[in-house]
Amino acid sequence: MLVFGDGFVQKLRQKRSVQNEILRMKDTTYNYFFLLRHAEKDSLGNLSATGHARVAQLPQIFQNIKFDRIFSTDVSRTKATAMTVCEAQKKPLELYKKEHQKALMEQLMQKRGQKILIVGHSNTIPSLLNVFKKAEKPDFQQLGDNEFDKLFYVRSSAIGQSEIEVFEY
Repeated sequence: MLVFGDGFVQKLRQKRSVQNEILRMKDTTYNYFFLLRHAEKDSLGNLSATGHARVAQLPQIFQNIKFDRIFSTDVSRTKATAMTVCEAQKKPLELYKKEHQKALMEQLMQKRGQKILIVGHSNTIPSLLNVFKKAEKPDFQQLGDNEFDKLFYVRSSAIGQSEIEVFEY
């Protein structure tokens, strides 16, 4: 299982040490974002049994990351995905609207040194990643219908000045 902190070096890049990565996360010239799509859903749009099993792993995956803020869209499956981390870290869930996500990113980048979790959808997560890249042509496309296992780590000093890593969990 992917665990940020203890196993970070193995899943990020072999040349980095855990201590260096944790130190990088304390560098207040950057913000550290973790973006993921909601877990698997059933035919009604709620989390499926597989989805519940996936979100149950999130508190352990993020056990060494203390989030400053946790965001989700106002949809039951995204909120349920994010709430496992909110409850484990005793943090409130903050809602965002997909039509305001660029403004949200600009607002979040005004304060540095934050660790932020954002849970979204197959179309909103790639859209947010493209905001970070500030690319002429979008680098990130909509996630596939069965892609629920992607976790995106973004280290950003400003919009357009971001490092993005992709993991499976």
